[in-house]
Amino acid sequence: MLLKQSLLLTLALSLGLGFYKPSCAEDASKTETSEKTEDATKASEEVKTEENKDAATATGSPAESSDKAPPPRQHDDETKSRKYKAQLHAFDGGKMLRKGNFRGAQIEFKAASNFEPENIQYHLGYASAAHQANDWSEALEAYKRILKTDPSHTEVHKTIAECLFKLGRYDESVEEYKKSLPFEKDKCEIWCRIASIRIGQARHNEAMDAYKSASKAVPGEGKPYRLLAAMQWQSGNKAEALATYRNGVHNAPKDGDLQAAYAYALMSNQEWKAAAEAYKTASMLKGATPQLQAGYKSAMEHIAYEEDLARRKAAKEQKHKKH
Repeated sequence: MLLKQSLLLTLALSLGLGFYKPSCAEDASKTETSEKTEDATKASEEVKTEENKDAATATGSPAESSDKAPPPRQHDDETKSRKYKAQLHAFDGGKMLRKGNFRGAQIEFKAASNFEPENIQYHLGYASAAHQANDWSEALEAYKRILKTDPSHTEVHKTIAECLFKLGRYDESVEEYKKSLPFEKDKCEIWCRIASIRIGQARHNEAMDAYKSASKAVPGEGKPYRLLAAMQWQSGNKAEALATYRNGVHNAPKDGDLQAAYAYALMSNQEWKAAAEAYKTASMLKGATPQLQAGYKSAMEHIAYEEDLARRKAAKEQKHKKH
């Protein structure tokens, strides 16, 4: 059939008779296809028209939008924008902090907190940067703001105390350290810090009281016993100091530094045998350092010397008895 149509078309063209016209069946088929295409096109246009109407109803035309109030979510968008800007500044601040550019970090964290003032982390970042830049006044004020905004950040009491100490406000520093005690795990270290401040103020009795508080707070920690005993020894209270050492080695038997200090005190008090035992224990805990070895050797020499004297004295007394 197709071959026949092709031949007829070729013949018509060669004779100048015009274009070949399809048969009625073919014409009907093409007409039906055309109608279907037109229907599909119209349906598509109708769908697009409806979609455009829906879009216009939802958003309004550009002219209508400019005349109306901003959509309700505009405030949320502005908030998100401020939050995003804050995050950018904080990110830069964190990088500067890690690189040691503390002044630059201060600027960035301050900008971040200006965009999002309720975010405690930005205030902490600023305070940390100021702290590491030795900008104690700025750090102090920043830590106070954090504590005022969110009292749950109890760890800030300790850093406030450090800033006050650096500013020479020692009594305030001690009070702030005391405020941190209920929240600190290492209460012994806090009390020792208070004692150190009081020593710097030449308030030795208060310092010794602080060391006693430290040993009560953490009985198994040897440091406060050692430091308290050293102060008692220096003040001339040798018996009291030795009692503190004995109490310390009883409660903290595995503290090598305490055992070594106890051994030195025993040597000074000429308690050679007890000193030798303390040196031996300290060497087991700390390792046989040259100082500990020398101390142990000296204690043993004194023991040997006293034993030799005792033997000579006994021999002399025995000789006298025979005569």
